[in-house]
This record gives sequence, C-alpha cells and structure tokens, in this order.
Amino acid sequence: MKRKATKFGTAILIGIIAAIFIRGVSGNETIQVDESTQEDVVDLNNTLCPVMGGEVMEGQYVDWEGFRVHFCCGGCDARFLAEPEKYLPVLAEEAAVAQLLGIECASCYPEDCSCEQPQSSGCRSCH
Repeated sequence: MKRKATKFGTAILIGIIAAIFIRGVSGNETIQVDESTQEDVVDLNNTLCPVMGGEVMEGQYVDWEGFRVHFCCGGCDARFLAEPEKYLPVLAEEAAVAQLLGIECASCYPEDCSCEQPQSSGCRSCH
C-alpha cells in the first residue's frame, strides 16, 4: 500500500513539474511584430495571380521590394521571386496595380520598352 502511494505521489509530482515546464515554455508569451516593416509594405491588392493568371487565394502572398503581391497558390510565390521581372508586366495589366507600382505602361521594361527614353533595369515610370 505504501508503495502504491509513493508511485501515485511521484506521478502527481511529475505531472505538476511537466505542467509548469510546458506553461513556462509555451505560456502567455507575447510575439512582438515589427509594425514599421508592415506599414512600409504597399499591398497591391492584385486580383489575378501574376504567375498562373487565376484568381488569388486569401493568405497566399509575398512581400517583395516593399510591395505585397498576391498569388493563387503557395508555389507561385517562389516562381515570382525567382524571376519577378518576368511577371511584373502581368501585374501591370491591372490599372490600379500598375499605378501603385508606378508603371504607366505594361511594356515599360528595357527589353521591350516602348518609351522614348527607357531606363535601365525595371523602370518604374514612362517618359
């Protein structure tokens, strides 16, 4: 009987210690979010995925060079980040997005720029 009571007491003590440890590790910790970084990001609110062309899905986005770009699925963000210059003209097809990006025409890129004075890489406005 004494042996059972000792085992029971030890089990309770281990349970209390485990609860304290778990509470201390994952308790009421506050995660600090750097709001200044979030405020600096301009949400493009694009409705079409620049990679696949489909409607964007809530929560599927990436912050790139101060802009939040939305996508239809999780794989498109990596493809965009690998070659953003390839997909910027697609984003610029939406007039509101082009305005936020500072692009006056969808073809304002060095390789196919129709501007009189194209800028070097990734011009942000026509002349």
